Amino acid sequence: MIILTDGRQSQDPDTVPLQEAVRPLRQLGVRIYTVAIGDEVDLKELYQVTERNEDVFPVSDFADLANMANDIALKTCRVTALSPGQCREHINLVFVMDMSSSITAKNYPKEKDFVKNVADTFSISPTKTDVGVITYNRDAKLWINFGQSNNNEEFTQGVDNIPYWGGSTRIDNGLEAAVKLFSDLKGERAKLPNVLILLTDGKQNSDPRATPLEEAVLPLFQLGVKIFAVGVGEQFSRDELRLIVEKDQDIFAVNDFDELLANSHKMPVQPVMK
Repeated sequence: MIILTDGRQSQDPDTVPLQEAVRPLRQLGVRIYTVAIGDEVDLKELYQVTERNEDVFPVSDFADLANMANDIALKTCRVTALSPGQCREHINLVFVMDMSSSITAKNYPKEKDFVKNVADTFSISPTKTDVGVITYNRDAKLWINFGQSNNNEEFTQGVDNIPYWGGSTRIDNGLEAAVKLFSDLKGERAKLPNVLILLTDGKQNSDPRATPLEEAVLPLFQLGVKIFAVGVGEQFSRDELRLIVEKDQDIFAVNDFDELLANSHKMPVQPVMK
């Protein structure tokens, strides 16, 4: 879907906030691009309706719009939903899941379904794509180790068996547990791309024992791990997540867990392939 505009949203009495109006489209899996024409457009408004900031195309005027048409067309034609096993590349993939109290027992199964859906786009085995799962609250725990899942069905069963405990939000502990997991890779697996997907719906707790996120993530960067951060809801801090990713486009924000699940096939794991 491509939206073109040269102005701001009007403030009518019956106006629906854009983040609410766009939600049904996202739940249907619609990928939205917006074209901002001229100087009167509010880019922050358009960022609310697109998945990523780079899906907004600013142009100076309508003449420039014609010149941009080919670029926009090329980008939209590359959008495809991944089907199970479609990613043929082999990587080392780790999910770092938030299991703090703010997630709630109601939403935790949706977070696990997201993990299963993303993982299911790969062929999982110790010799193909290997997948690990870590959860964090006050502490961090490794639930699925590298080499533990022989196929996608075993991985799915392993995720289903992870309980929900609640507790506080210590993102730094989740990152530090991932450092150990990636550091233990040996042989040919150590030569494959490393990818981490961290999920959270909140902010790092102000625990005096907590390691600053920019320090906790440094060993992962040194190991060459590509990190994507997924923020759910309104309580997470984009500034915090920016500390642990390479660029702004590596942060994915969704309004709620239903939207998270609807967009699970859009995680951009393929661009990091070697």
